[in-house]
Amino acid sequence: MLAAFLLVFVVFMASPATSRSDPFWVPYTAQSLLADRDLDLADHGVELGDDYALVESDGQLVSYFPWTTAALTTPLVVL
Repeated sequence: MLAAFLLVFVVFMASPATSRSDPFWVPYTAQSLLADRDLDLADHGVELGDDYALVESDGQLVSYFPWTTAALTTPLVVL
């Protein structure tokens, strides 16, 4: 069992394939909530089209995913 785990782990770590998961923008949204009191991510130098999860809403560049996770993450961003 250990040998199988180590084999899968080594193959996973050696794989050049990478993926950006959905919560990628959570820390940036939390920082924007703290600093600017809004959800706009344009202050972080990103533009619409840079990522599939960025959309424009009411003139702001925001994450497509709910902002509640970012709100719960704000204490970690403060630290």
